[in-house]
Amino acid sequence: MNNGIVKVILSRPYGNVQGITYQEVENLLDSSLDRDDRGYWDCSWEDVNGKNGKQTKILGGEFQVLTQKNNEVEVSFKTTWKRSDPLPALNVDKRIVFKVSHRFQYLAISDSRQRLMPTSAVQARGQSLAYPEAVMLENPSNSKFKGEVDDKYQYSSETKDDSLHGWISLIKGIGIWIITPSHEFRTAGPLKQDLTCHVGPTCLSMFMSRHYSGVPLNVTFENGEPWFHLS
Repeated sequence: MNNGIVKVILSRPYGNVQGITYQEVENLLDSSLDRDDRGYWDCSWEDVNGKNGKQTKILGGEFQVLTQKNNEVEVSFKTTWKRSDPLPALNVDKRIVFKVSHRFQYLAISDSRQRLMPTSAVQARGQSLAYPEAVMLENPSNSKFKGEVDDKYQYSSETKDDSLHGWISLIKGIGIWIITPSHEFRTAGPLKQDLTCHVGPTCLSMFMSRHYSGVPLNVTFENGEPWFHLS
């Protein structure tokens, strides 16, 4: 899809975002990754006993152009659950993931929460701490990061404050943003915290999760219970 300013390349029929072109920048996403590992929906689930956890991408099975006008395009990627699919009664976390090009080094969550970020390579060389996401940066290329502890939960935000977050390229002077005009699709209330961005660089839009709240605020489906979710 191309409006002369931004071009978005989607895979068919999966619906993954393979590329975003803006001005002279060929791809705002990480071109070093597999095409279907740059922008996608994914879903984490486990059974109602909190066991047998799994994570998978949500891939479309059918593609359709719903609207195509000079100033508007709407496309549909649909997948239908089959009775033969081996899914038990489950709890669901659902999110959109964008793995951004490494030209983006500066993170902005709000007017007061912004900073230059370490790279994923620096994080990989760090010392693991009490839980897997927490790492002490020991040998960074930028000495300002030495001794810092980095983990993705540091960049969480309350729902009421999370209307926009993303990354800025200090070289190109451009940004890539998750814009959330309404929070009505999210579980829990305005004080519920959730993830925004983290080292990668990665940009997230969390639709539902139990972060900072636990299982009671998650979405649970029992065996034999009919349900649907339209996004």
